[in-house]
Amino acid sequence: MAWNMQTDLLQGTEINLANTLIYQTWEESEIYGYPIKYIKATETQNNPIFSESTAREFLSTNGYNMSSKRDEDTLYTGSEVFGNFGYTPSYNQILYIAVKYFTDIEAITLLPFVPIEGDLIYDKTDNIFFEITKVDTKTETQSSLRINKTLLAHKIFLKQFKWSYNDNFDTSLTTELIDTKLTVQDLANINLELDTAIADLGIIDYTEDDSIFGEFK
Repeated sequence: MAWNMQTDLLQGTEINLANTLIYQTWEESEIYGYPIKYIKATETQNNPIFSESTAREFLSTNGYNMSSKRDEDTLYTGSEVFGNFGYTPSYNQILYIAVKYFTDIEAITLLPFVPIEGDLIYDKTDNIFFEITKVDTKTETQSSLRINKTLLAHKIFLKQFKWSYNDNFDTSLTTELIDTKLTVQDLANINLELDTAIADLGIIDYTEDDSIFGEFK
């Protein structure tokens, strides 16, 4: 597809400076951005006491292909933390998604469509599911993303998505996004060679258990 970043006044799509900047922000994302899948969450269960979703459904019909710009065009630096049972890496990211993606969807569905907390974003480049934790506000949005009241792109804060047993994914959506070449059996045997090599060394003593807390009387 040939891109023309110049203002197009003849076609009537960019009748003023605001429309021109909105369109060019979207064009830049299409050319230089990273492919993502935006997945709108559908609430299936709610806790009225805390006013929060306790179960969600993610359908393929609510998934939309977009492109985004990253806060830093490098690999995810993330933040590494020690979990309860060992070393667990976690990833956080900030993306910028052109407003035109959402207004185009609104024009097709005739329903309001904006990014909100709890929706998911699947990064197709690094194969990571992210959950939206915060969406831009008037006070936090960078001036380069907003001209007066005209918003050019959403600044979206993400954290790595943690699977919940209450969350339900449409099978057609998981088939599209998740690599099914790696089976459960593959995961079970991922350390098989290492376990076998350690066992062959004969250094593990199975005759008695370690009493790390001593003897309780």
